[in-house]
Amino acid sequence: MLKSFLFCLVFCAAAWAQATMEVVKKSGPSDLIPLSTITKITFTATDMVVGGPNKNIPISEISVILFNDKGGTAVEEGGESLFSFETITPNPFNPATGIRFGLFRESPVRIVVFSTAGNRVKEILDKPLKAGYYQVAWDGKDDRDRQAAAGTYIVKLTLGSKTVSKKAVLVK
Repeated sequence: MLKSFLFCLVFCAAAWAQATMEVVKKSGPSDLIPLSTITKITFTATDMVVGGPNKNIPISEISVILFNDKGGTAVEEGGESLFSFETITPNPFNPATGIRFGLFRESPVRIVVFSTAGNRVKEILDKPLKAGYYQVAWDGKDDRDRQAAAGTYIVKLTLGSKTVSKKAVLVK
């Protein structure tokens, strides 16, 4: 079952035309592999083989596989990756946009949209999530379910004391 899941992740991400595959291991450093260099991925009973016999990764050591586009932002603490804030797409958007991110371990996550003046517009998410890859939507509305004005907004993703921000543009 794990091999089927990993196989689906690899080929779904290739379809999204993202730039890198990051293999987050249970111990040791992550492997960051440019998708443009991958010619073949093979799963055996014990290993994931990427591109040839010289790049074997034991399946038992794989914690998460993430696919990052060029706009992704990985956040680390003490040499350990915490999360990756991938994209806001479509951007510009109307009427809604998706916010994609990955967690490398179970953590409380908070996503809040702010105006460029710093005023809170909408809290999208505030709860613990397991390690994995997620997408949440913002429908362009504020906390009172009113349509937000056209303009640029700041989407902040927070995990503990670490925060990463990206811009989202709402058009009419």
